[in-house]
Amino acid sequence: MLLYGGTWWLREHYVEPGDAALACSVTTPPSWCVIRSALLFAQHNLLFGGTALIASSAALLRGGRGLALLGGALSLLALADYNVGTGALALVLTLIACVAAPPERALGQDRG
Repeated sequence: MLLYGGTWWLREHYVEPGDAALACSVTTPPSWCVIRSALLFAQHNLLFGGTALIASSAALLRGGRGLALLGGALSLLALADYNVGTGALALVLTLIACVAAPPERALGQDRG
């Protein structure tokens, strides 16, 4: 939830406001306009959703909770930044990967 909230805050304060667009359209824009431009580029080219889809597909195919957590976090990032189609698909794949993953062994437990 913290990732989603942080993404929403960035979007609401740096990407969408008209004041930010006006500030970044001057001849010498402020330095934070680079971050805004990178967020807009990633948002328009579906990079958030694509990255989430790759991570969640890897979690589904290779297994592992780490990849599943990464896919889930990137899915929330994609959903917050208007990459809803790919973000939702990535979230579904992540949930399937979490259910399909075998339970982790406890430390010190023998294999036999």
